[in-house]
Amino acid sequence: MSELQSALDALAADDVRTLPPRQQLDEITELLEARNRIDAQLTRRVRAAELQQASEDDGAKSMQSWLRGRGRLSAAAAGQLVRNGRALDHLPALAAAFAEGAVSADHVSVIAPAVKESRRAAALEQGLDLTELDQVFTAVAVSRDIKQLGRVVQHYLARLDPDGPEPDPTEERSLTLSSFADGTLMIRGQLDAVGGEKLQAALEAIVQADRPKGDRRTRAQQLADALVQLADNQLSSGVLPFLRTVKPTVVVTIQPGDLLDPAPCPASATTAFGSLISAAKARQLACDGSVVPVLVDGDGLPLDVGRTKRIYPPHLRRAIELRDDTCVFAGCGAPKHWCEVHHLIHWIFGGETSLENGALLCERHHTKVHHGFRIERDRQGRWHTYRPDGTEILVGTPLLVRAVHQCTAVTWLFPTTAGGERGPDGSTRRAPVRVRGLFERALRAVERWEVLDAPSYPIEHSVSLAFLLTGRYARPLQDVLHGVWLGHPLHPALVTVPIGSWTAALAFDVLDATGRGGTGSGPAARTAVQVGVAGAVASAATGFTDWQHAHDQARRVGLVHAGLNSAALGLYTWSLADRKRGRATRARVTAATGYAMTLASGWLGGVLAYRHGMGTDHAVRSYEPRRFVDVAAEADLPEGEPVPVDVDGMPVVLVATDGAVRAVGGRCPHQAGPLGEGWLHRGELVCPWHGSRFSLTTGQPSQGPSTASLPCFDARIRDGRVEVRRRADWRTATAVTAIQEASR
Repeated sequence: MSELQSALDALAADDVRTLPPRQQLDEITELLEARNRIDAQLTRRVRAAELQQASEDDGAKSMQSWLRGRGRLSAAAAGQLVRNGRALDHLPALAAAFAEGAVSADHVSVIAPAVKESRRAAALEQGLDLTELDQVFTAVAVSRDIKQLGRVVQHYLARLDPDGPEPDPTEERSLTLSSFADGTLMIRGQLDAVGGEKLQAALEAIVQADRPKGDRRTRAQQLADALVQLADNQLSSGVLPFLRTVKPTVVVTIQPGDLLDPAPCPASATTAFGSLISAAKARQLACDGSVVPVLVDGDGLPLDVGRTKRIYPPHLRRAIELRDDTCVFAGCGAPKHWCEVHHLIHWIFGGETSLENGALLCERHHTKVHHGFRIERDRQGRWHTYRPDGTEILVGTPLLVRAVHQCTAVTWLFPTTAGGERGPDGSTRRAPVRVRGLFERALRAVERWEVLDAPSYPIEHSVSLAFLLTGRYARPLQDVLHGVWLGHPLHPALVTVPIGSWTAALAFDVLDATGRGGTGSGPAARTAVQVGVAGAVASAATGFTDWQHAHDQARRVGLVHAGLNSAALGLYTWSLADRKRGRATRARVTAATGYAMTLASGWLGGVLAYRHGMGTDHAVRSYEPRRFVDVAAEADLPEGEPVPVDVDGMPVVLVATDGAVRAVGGRCPHQAGPLGEGWLHRGELVCPWHGSRFSLTTGQPSQGPSTASLPCFDARIRDGRVEVRRRADWRTATAVTAIQEASR
């Protein structure tokens, strides 16, 4: 023991802050192993003392009580230490690995329940060899993490007593709500496995349905928002049990003067549970709530209570839902049943409760609108969102639509009124057919067609199952179909084959039908159709592979796109069969119909790419900064964990690994997933949304669905600070840039 104390004293005398990173990590590894060995000896001695009843020498009833009193351990820690010692009596292989430092006390704690007396007896009754079981548990503990070890142990216990009584789930559930002085609420509790799965499924459904572009919330914030949204949905549905003859709702009390004052007025309103909120928050709740006027006397006692006045009646809300369908804030697509009706001009300040003065906003964006942001609806029915500084938020505006709004001459070509408009020369012209308006209405109908959601998920599961049936080739096959090897989505490249072939077939059919193509036009058309059918099959495989990661409106448009393509493929296959039977006329008609469907499907494919951004590169690729910029402290970078930072408005992820700092773009090129919330797998950065993996050195994807690479930065450490700049190998290759770089 004296030698151990001397060694610890020597370690305490070391100046650890001066050690290089590699040596620091190596010594930490050695200390962890030494701690495991010390814990093993402590556990062995506690068990020996328990067998000797040594605790009675100090008047303690048991070793557990002695450890709590003399060792100043918590009851849980003392009990676990004693249980570990008892378990190791029956697990010699695990005890040896523990003594060598290969496993920790936490590993032993996970395995200990498997060798309780009742379970050892059950194992012997079933003819199980405890020695073999000990070796299996030890092998898993040495080579795998604790989570995987826990699964192995639970699997063993479930198989040991498969017909045993199921525990009462209520006994495994608890929930505590603690309120603080400022009204915030802390939630603490636990759920059984089934209850936890139900809660996670409900929260994950809301999280995945609300992922607007530019969302920088952390995973914890997304789950908290989902929990609030879940409560809001239940309160709004009206199906909750009555609470003392009153429907459960959020009750806020505020003085009329504070409610009418446009200032935020902090802590001027009180909720039913005693929390204080600002007048701005109360006005937000009043947008889509009910108001009960209460007349009080000088002592605050109520004299008269008026009737409840619903701000937006149900028939007006239904009309606004039909018009807006989703949250109208730029970049958000929260469904209508999550949204509140917002008064563009608040009713407190004279705004009407009307269709024109209402807008659907989800809770998060409703809050933003009441704190500086602004929404407006133009005469064409489009919603615009403005920041507090007055600038408009433009999210994914198609180039054609943007050009139409910016060019007067083009705007005249597409009037929005039926009676006609004035042309550039001032003359009144008759309004032409609104082709663009028809396409837009058709597209919005498809995007809102929620009935498509029901078949989309079984189709997605079928696609996933088809890949799973290929076994270990599933992931490489998906990467090939995504186009990871090409650095570009493979689907757009393949669709040119059927479109081009079927266009040629149409031309040959016209020549053959008019007699101008000679004897070779018919066979040429048949060959073109065959090539197109083969290309369509390959395009369908790549298209479904990409589509399975789509969400919401893009998912619905993609499903219709796939349906039209499948119908066109069926028609061309039918046409090919008719050509072989000599039914040339019917074959041409069938092929022409399929070609029309191909054109419609191609238009939807353009919508998916240019409007919904499927297959486009969503990584932020600003070329600044050109010089090193200080972004973080080295001490704030945990080893092997991505840390998101902001570099001149560009999201960047820093990763400290192997004694160096790597810097790459913070948004996944696939669908702009927040890589700062991802993790490392075998030295590669994994996107938390769809599992794309990227090299920290080159930014290249090693696993799809992303096909584009991440922007990379040069990173260095100076005086304990991390500095980054754009990497030289992706700078703009222009003469001006070359001169600027040479002059530095």
